[in-house]
Amino acid sequence: MGYIIIGLVLLVLSFAYLSYILKKELENQKYRCNSLNKENYSLHRDNNELKNKNNILQDDYNRLANLFENLQYRYAILLESNQGKDKEIKFCLSFDLPTEQEKQDKKLKIANELLNKNELSSKYYINNDELYIYNMLIHVYNDCFQDKNKGIIISPQVSMKAFIDGENDSYKVYSDYYVDFLIGKRNTYKNKYDKELTNVVPYAVIEYHGHGHYHLGNMTEEEEKIKTLRVTTNDIIKEKCLEKANIPLKIITHNDIYDSKEINRDKLKQKIKQVFNDIFQAA
Repeated sequence: MGYIIIGLVLLVLSFAYLSYILKKELENQKYRCNSLNKENYSLHRDNNELKNKNNILQDDYNRLANLFENLQYRYAILLESNQGKDKEIKFCLSFDLPTEQEKQDKKLKIANELLNKNELSSKYYINNDELYIYNMLIHVYNDCFQDKNKGIIISPQVSMKAFIDGENDSYKVYSDYYVDFLIGKRNTYKNKYDKELTNVVPYAVIEYHGHGHYHLGNMTEEEEKIKTLRVTTNDIIKEKCLEKANIPLKIITHNDIYDSKEINRDKLKQKIKQVFNDIFQAA
């Protein structure tokens, strides 16, 4: 009799536990169902917004297509009735296009609005380490390389769009980048009047990757990781652009020239000699 009672108790407990499990599962399923309903509602709303935007774009496209068709029709009529009068035709077709004066006036207006709203101030464009390296570059070149490699000009902080010319929209890749030091070389040529002129062409680029290149201090681990990723990406893009333009790139790092907390003059001098040797031997 005791075993029967124990068996019934266990059976009741099993049913109770099973009921509890089923109840929990039903609640979970209900929660998931509600979540899916919310997500479905959100997607449905986003879909409606996209449909509305698509309709607006379609209307704009139809309007522009009609305008273009109308212009083609007007152009055909003008060609028939104004043979040989190109200037008159162009004038008739440009009735709704801004003139160059209007474009420049708008540009000036926008510039004035921005300048009136915001303050401008000067800032340093070359830091202490870069200035030290710049002076040493000039010193080493004058002392060791000037006799055999004449016409060299060393410029700090030069925009890449100043010395790289790209086809179509490729300038957008490098237009925001600067190089630390551009090594240029004087180039003498004659113009169509046989007059001798001189310009400067890019010869090589020297980049300095100082301690702050990847680390700025007072940064969390996540912030430093993000900064390193961004800087590395920028370095890769700059390197690819210089390689594509056939401009040699040499890099001086913080570890190459530093002793403890300051630049070692002898280390820097030797490193720059090595860099110049590599540049001039490869030319």
